[in-house]
Amino acid sequence: MSALQNKRTLTMWGFFSITAAMVLTVYEYPTFATSKLHLVFFLILGGIFWFIPVALYAAEMATVKGWNDNGGGEFSWVSHTLGQRFGFAAIFFQWFQITVNFCTMIYFILGALSFVVSWPALASNPWVKFLGVLIVFWLVTFSQLGGTKYTQKIAKFGFMIGILIPSAILFILAIWYLCSGGKLLISFTPHAFIPDFTKVTTLVVFVSFILAYMGGEASASYINELKNPNRNYPLVMFILVILAICLDTLGGLTVASVIPQKELSLSAGVVQAFNYLFI
Repeated sequence: MSALQNKRTLTMWGFFSITAAMVLTVYEYPTFATSKLHLVFFLILGGIFWFIPVALYAAEMATVKGWNDNGGGEFSWVSHTLGQRFGFAAIFFQWFQITVNFCTMIYFILGALSFVVSWPALASNPWVKFLGVLIVFWLVTFSQLGGTKYTQKIAKFGFMIGILIPSAILFILAIWYLCSGGKLLISFTPHAFIPDFTKVTTLVVFVSFILAYMGGEASASYINELKNPNRNYPLVMFILVILAICLDTLGGLTVASVIPQKELSLSAGVVQAFNYLFI
């Protein structure tokens, strides 16, 4: 028990940063913005009927005695209930999802950098983008060789600099924009809030909002290194649910309110929003 306690190096804040980095991303704000005011309805609906149940089951299974052997996480949970074959399938699909999301996140980084340094090829030339993805991917991969102690430091820095601070600045600028008489590009009416579910396209759009909430359970593989997991893991998931719904809603609304739909870039939309608000 003493050896296990010494192994627990992850603080609640460090674990939260790692978990939040798997769910919260500013690059999805432009995608949400394409739905205009419907995004509020979709995010709240997805949060209540998908994200909260996932957070609750993850918090429950992550604290079951004996279910965190061999690293814990989804492989252990599914293996204890359905067998190792299903456990392997579960962890494979999780790995595949994270790998695909990794590429989309890097595209956002390249798109934003292209906008800032005025280098269009970085966002439009397939070969330049491919090289950029490889460079970022391997830099992040090699950064993990130092162990969890360094992972949580990177996660804390990334969460603050890449998610929390940019979102806070964006919201403050949006408030200032409204107070100074800025024109809103979306209408706040009941019809604009509730989408038409008789259309198949509405359900397709809703799926993209569900995907935005996926990944929170992936950090459970770190639970053996988390201090006081029975208390901290459920608390992390609870805070994450509230923060994710609030940040995604406000971020998507801000982008939709200031950028015309025909000019909105899905890869550099956040940078466009900063540009519009500053100018």
